[in-house]
Formats: sequence, structure tokens, C-alpha cells
Amino acid sequence: MDDSAPAISWDTDRLAALLQRATPELRSQIRIDRKWRHLLEPEDVLQVTFSEAFLALPKLRSKAEPEVLGWLRTIARNNLHDAVKALSAQRRTDGRRRLQPAPTTDETDFFDQLRRVTTTPSREVAELEARAALKAAIAQLPSIYATVIQRTLAECPIESIAHELGRSPGAIHMLRARACDWLREALRHHPAFFS
Repeated sequence: MDDSAPAISWDTDRLAALLQRATPELRSQIRIDRKWRHLLEPEDVLQVTFSEAFLALPKLRSKAEPEVLGWLRTIARNNLHDAVKALSAQRRTDGRRRLQPAPTTDETDFFDQLRRVTTTPSREVAELEARAALKAAIAQLPSIYATVIQRTLAECPIESIAHELGRSPGAIHMLRARACDWLREALRHHPAFFS
């Protein structure tokens, strides 16, 4: 990697051109174990990676192309890791039965916090405020992330969400992990969450 590469002023057209050139290399680096290939495809990883790249466009200011390429490789690798981790957790909890939704431990804790129900009168106001904060945070998510979170909170099975959105179960796991990251960041200072 050439550390002396000039910084580039990134916009959507320039990023799209880079993604188009980088797609073959990125695809070749996505190695999915045979046991997950029916649930996850390289295109799923690339699609989520490219979405994240466009969402992060403002953060790319003054970054050189080799640095952005390295960043894209890392995002793709992390997305693949998240998807396989979630699929593995789902398989472990499911045993021999058909796959059902089973978030990773971090996501389980996160969704437990989001679904928390308080029954004492003194906490009802706090719960209403937390629900309003959650609703506002979800409204700020990119639409695909918001849909995945809403369907997950409604306890829809991963396969149903995947079918509804025309994505693979692995892609839904990746999207859900990214959406959780966004929500954690948006809600990190709210007293009802992550205290």
C-alpha cells in the first residue's frame, strides 16, 4: 500500500467508481465455508459492505484511495465474520430443528434491553421516554436497517425477514448487526439504555 497516495475528495460518484473497480478483488477475498453457502453468498457481504461505505461517505474526507480500499476490505471481513457468528449461534441454539432467530449474545442482551418492560408505576414514565427515544433512533436508521430492527423486535424469524426483503438469512444477520451498532451509538447516552 502506498502511504504517500494523495487524499481524494470523495463523493458518491467517485465512491461508486471505486466500488465497481474493487468488486472483483473484494469478492475474491470473501471465502464462505461450504456449510453456510446455502444461507450466505458473497453478494450479500458485498451489498452490506457497499451500503456501509455510502453511509460513511462523510467520514471518508481526505482519505487516500489505498486507505479506503483497506477500509473496505476490513468492512467486508467484519461483515462476513458477523454473519457467520450469528448463523453459528443460530445453529447451536436450534439443534437439529429448522433455523429460527437466535441473535448472538451481544444482540440478545441488546434486544432484551430494547424489549425491557417495567411494571412499577415509578418506572412507567422512564419506559415511555425510553420507547420514544428508541422510536426516534429507529426513525434515523437507513430504511433497510429500520425494517430489520422493527421485524426483529416483533420477533419475526430471520427466514421470514429474509424472504420479505428478498435477502439471504446471512444478509439479514449482517444488517441486524449493523443496525444494532447504529442504535447503540444513537442511544448510548440515554439513561434507560446501557447504564
